[in-house]
Amino acid sequence: SNIHALGDVDQVIVTVPSMLEPADSLAALHGLLGKRVAVVMQQDIFDAFSTGMGDPTSIKMLMMMLRDRAMQSGVEPPRQLLLFGDASYENRNLQGNGDFIVGYYSNESLSTTTSYISDDYFTLTAEGQGEAPADKLQFGVGRVPASTLDDAWAFVNKFRTYMGFDEGEGSAASCVDPNGGSSYGPWRNRILFVSDDQDGNGVDGHKYMKYSENHSGQIRANHTSYDVTKIYADAYIQTNTPGGERYEGAAAEIARRVDEGALIVNYVGHGGERGWAHERILNLQTIQGWSNVTRLPLFMTATCELFRHDDSDVYSAGEAILFNPDGGGAALFTTTRTVYSNGNEQINAAFFSTALDKSDPTRCIGDIYASTKNDENVTADVNSRNFSLMGDPGMRLAYPEHRVFVTEVPDTLRSLDLVTIRGFVGTVQGDTLHDFSGVVVPTVFDKQATVTTLDNDDAFGPYSYEVFQNVLHKGLATVDQGAFEFSFIVPKDINYAYGPGRVSLYAVDGTSDAHGFSESFVIGGNNEDGLDDDQEPEVTLYINDTLFEAGDIVHEDPWLYAKVFDESGINTSGNGIGHDLKAVLDDDEANPFVLNQYFISDLDTYQSGTIRFPLQDLEDGTHELSLKVWDVANNSASAFTHFVVASSLEVALVEVLAYPNPATDHVTFRASTNQACRPSNVTLEVFDMRGNKVHETKYVGEPLGFVDDGMTWDLKPSSGGSVLPGVYVFRVRWENEFGQAAQYADQLVVVRP
Repeated sequence: SNIHALGDVDQVIVTVPSMLEPADSLAALHGLLGKRVAVVMQQDIFDAFSTGMGDPTSIKMLMMMLRDRAMQSGVEPPRQLLLFGDASYENRNLQGNGDFIVGYYSNESLSTTTSYISDDYFTLTAEGQGEAPADKLQFGVGRVPASTLDDAWAFVNKFRTYMGFDEGEGSAASCVDPNGGSSYGPWRNRILFVSDDQDGNGVDGHKYMKYSENHSGQIRANHTSYDVTKIYADAYIQTNTPGGERYEGAAAEIARRVDEGALIVNYVGHGGERGWAHERILNLQTIQGWSNVTRLPLFMTATCELFRHDDSDVYSAGEAILFNPDGGGAALFTTTRTVYSNGNEQINAAFFSTALDKSDPTRCIGDIYASTKNDENVTADVNSRNFSLMGDPGMRLAYPEHRVFVTEVPDTLRSLDLVTIRGFVGTVQGDTLHDFSGVVVPTVFDKQATVTTLDNDDAFGPYSYEVFQNVLHKGLATVDQGAFEFSFIVPKDINYAYGPGRVSLYAVDGTSDAHGFSESFVIGGNNEDGLDDDQEPEVTLYINDTLFEAGDIVHEDPWLYAKVFDESGINTSGNGIGHDLKAVLDDDEANPFVLNQYFISDLDTYQSGTIRFPLQDLEDGTHELSLKVWDVANNSASAFTHFVVASSLEVALVEVLAYPNPATDHVTFRASTNQACRPSNVTLEVFDMRGNKVHETKYVGEPLGFVDDGMTWDLKPSSGGSVLPGVYVFRVRWENEFGQAAQYADQLVVVRP
């Protein structure tokens, strides 16, 4: 193609023949968003600017040409460059039509701390710029280092979901369902900070936690609407295993929190190609198990070589995060080589000084990347070059679009007070959005709790930090023409000392969303004339959904699901000793699941609600589960159930119940299986007593529960007409995505009136 004939574009995608189809698909998605994107073949660039030879400067010259033309025409030059294809450290004699896209490498190749690969080089297009590490980026650049078509399509499909192209029909309330298919949800209002501990090496001290505190403090000061969650490894119990020291509690919490989703996940500490920290608080197994495809964060990782993508012998943790087709991350701002903590802190601080600025509606993560690298406080230039953007620089972060304002809240919230809070959804300027009708998710927090770490390595002593973590109420309220209100009773178990509380709010109407907060009230004290309640709550415990019955078979990653009711409301504060919402698996009282943050009230009521919590990697066999809940007046109730785990790698089809049976005009087949939320191919066949097949139907999809009612038959043979009265045999064959199958057969009686 004629590279020199390219017109004005917003973004350039450079790719190779093997990646052309997914690259074109990605460009088409950008086009639907109103962007002008050119997909350019690498060999064409080599032919135009380097006589066909593989030279990284040729890509730089292409961008310089487009910049010069734009400036002459008085239009904006391209703001983003995406390299859609992997790189290789074996960079010599690279073929333009091969599998790799050329990378720029430093002259130094023997030192692990001063050698690097950096796509920043392609952006150094200003007059006088060459290859100096101190040169400033002129636009955003990123790479999707897919080495297979499966990886490439996984990324494109995740981009499609993240940008909202897969939003289906449904109520606004479905957008806040953790099992729902919407990319909207309170995850967009969360920022997760993960910090390594202070290893007993006499060097680290508390610096990683201090760095995280600095960045979270920036958010508290400048972007207070966002909820900050903290997982600092040293706040969890460290155990010794044959494989070394481990933080099992921290690792499990990271796995859950990422699966629940966050706008940004920030990690500070040691790391490498296989994950985070020498205690393995994040590893490949966890990453590959994430299923948060509708809740994808941007990962910012201030750690060593998490994404060494140019070594084909290593599949790095960063690659697993980006190319997990079911979840992981939307993009990563991460490292490809060894880095130093002081330089990392410069980059990390610069990132948070710009990442949450959404004043420009066209601003993308490539712009954030360039602004971060160009920050005047980033002086560790070589260290900076070791950070790369892995993902599409033209992707816009999923910021909540509008604001939520609180107009009425009591000055003081006391224990056992009945509280009503009112507000509205509006523009940034404060004008009510009267056409916004949906739901708001309010979360009311008690005062900030002080958490003190355990000094597990007996190194520099404990470290204390503060976080809003004790939830007094989490609910769901209707937003009607922009306005909303909700009520709840403050639990008896609050911290009675007076201090500022917080209400965080996320609203969605199915096509747009909003966030806001208020900390203009005080929590403390006790209402002596509060409610008189001695009735225990009502609780029903299921696995995955309400079709579950005790003893049913499930797969190894089921969800605890409970429905709870109490006239006064449910206590989720976590302040009272022994008063947590708590689940215990297999009588392991020493390791309960604390579920305070997993309860959410039903729409427009504080008296009923649900608990959803993921149980992961359960062993095959029978398990017992108990759940204890407390109401706000400290009355408790418990529920119990049991279930059987059969690994989803092998299909278990326990029973298929035909009902009604006898049938007169239709019949439904209820299947009990361990394949909930797993891709399945199901065949239903019906035979008469002579062995003749009278009906066959195939079903393809993912059953939402362990009990599925999706198969029906209208008692008409596949050839047409109606079947005669009599006895028939039905057979169901259930095949999973791995080709393994099970079948079940039984009799069906057909009668005619």
